[in-house]
Parts: sequence; structure tokens; C-alpha cells
Amino acid sequence: MMPLKNKTVVICRTHDQSSELSEKLTQLGANVISFPTIKILPPAEWAEVDQAINVLKIFDYIIFTSANAVRIFYSRILEIKKKSQFGLVEVICVGNKTKAVCEQLGIIVKFMPDDFSSEGIINKFRNSLIGKKVLYPRSSIGRIEIISQLKRLGTEITTVDIYRTIIPTNSEIEDVRLLLIKTIVDLYIFTSPSTFENFLILLNIENPKNYFSEKIIAAIGPTTKKAIEGKNVIVSIIPKVHSIDGLLTAIGNYFS
Repeated sequence: MMPLKNKTVVICRTHDQSSELSEKLTQLGANVISFPTIKILPPAEWAEVDQAINVLKIFDYIIFTSANAVRIFYSRILEIKKKSQFGLVEVICVGNKTKAVCEQLGIIVKFMPDDFSSEGIINKFRNSLIGKKVLYPRSSIGRIEIISQLKRLGTEITTVDIYRTIIPTNSEIEDVRLLLIKTIVDLYIFTSPSTFENFLILLNIENPKNYFSEKIIAAIGPTTKKAIEGKNVIVSIIPKVHSIDGLLTAIGNYFS
């Protein structure tokens, strides 16, 4: 069964992050265009991160909400030779991909919510987190919902910007941009608010409602959906489970 046969699908995330999703969409029959509307870089300065790593043992938990955060944080731990401290902190992660990266690196995941969101963490581990010290390595433009909700629980949360999400230069995406201009696209996939917002900037879209009129859009979760709908654009597909596998299931069901 190939529900996406003869359909052209645009994935808006980094090339590295798109590869697995692209392969699975191709298996469903899609012609996939990867449009890297975001670029991941380490922090401009490591001082804040290093300070947190040096006192890692004072934290009860560390929360990872992305695979990028796991890879970059762990790489920095190895770089400054503080691996021994990592085993003293219990790890909470959001999403199967994040958990898989932890396991690849030998990191034991203590908790993972059923609902891959900040609300999922709060709902499942509320009693465990009350009054605890939590470290949250995140993107420099990461969501703040989890921070405010944990603070309301009385959790002492420390955040560090472990990576930057920036917009690619025009020269880096020019070939794909030209391809999109002359291609009829059936489905656009956005995996974060920044992937959508940067898409508008890179293609000089002044009226998103008109541009996406009669187009099908898939968003990975409610935060991304809210950002898209904030521009008066309709989101047709959103998975029950906010993950790549959940997204693929929702897309397959929609086109079937």
C-alpha cells in the first residue's frame, strides 16, 4: 500500500534530521523534497553550559526534549572530561528518537512520558518532580511552557542553551528554493514553529494564507500547529502521538 504514490512532499527541517523521515515517506510512494529551513549550531559561548556540567551532581534530574540536545550536551561532557558525573543524574526524555539517541550513547533513561510534550512530563511525573532540582539543556529558542509549569510545581529548574537554531543563508538553500518555485507540492511537513517561520522568510511569503490556500499541511504537534494557525493557515494533519512515527501514521491515514 502506497498512500503517497505520485505525491510531492516537502520536509522542512535540517538535512540530517530529514533523512529518516524522507526514507519512510519514499517507502509510502512520495516524491520527497528536503528543504532545510533551520540550521543547528553549538552555543556561541560554552561558559554557561560548562558551569552546569561542573556541578551536575547537584541536580536530581536532567530533561532532554530533543535528540540534538542529547548529542551536543553529551559531546561537551566528554570534551571537558566530566563523564563520571553524568551517571549521578536521572534522565527524563521526551520522544522515542530522543530516547534512542540516549541509548546509543549508553545513557540510561529513567522516565519518558506517554504524551511527548511538556504537559506529558508534568502529568506523569508531577509527584517525582516537586521540590527537585532539574537541569534543562535546550535550544536557544526552545519552548518555555515546561519551564513555567515546573516552576509552578516548586521545581528548581536551571536552563542552559545547548544549541542555536538559526536560519540558513540564501546561498545554502538557493537550489531547493528554485525547485520549490516550479514544483506543485501536495504536502508540507513542519516539525517546529521555526521551520514554518523560516520557510516564510526564505521564500519571501508575505501572505501565508494565500500561499498555502488549498495546500495540505502536517504539523508534528500542537505548538507547531498553533504557530502555523497564527498566520491564518489551516493545518490538516496532526498526529495523536507527537513524534515522527506518529506523524507518518497520521499522514498515511489522511491520504488513505
